[in-house]
Amino acid sequence: MDLRPRAAVVGLPIGQAAEVAGVSRATVFRWLAHGEEAIEDKHDGQLDVNSPDAYAALYSRVTRARAAADVSAAGHIEEAERGPVVSETYQTWTDPVG
Repeated sequence: MDLRPRAAVVGLPIGQAAEVAGVSRATVFRWLAHGEEAIEDKHDGQLDVNSPDAYAALYSRVTRARAAADVSAAGHIEEAERGPVVSETYQTWTDPVG
């Protein structure tokens, strides 16, 4: 199972996501800086995950993944505010011998 795409989606910090991908944290930040510049210069600040510029596409995907992780975390916080959820599951069975 390839964990690299999943690392960004689940909201791992950049350093850990870089480690999973097998590159240094500094390299990832350098790529993201190039991508942010490309987004500003070539795409008028609009994220484009399908950009032909690899740095712009990476920056767009990481930015969207981080936003999705933030939304998910906020949802978990809201859920926790509502209090604990208790559920019970019952299973019945018949003894084949009896």
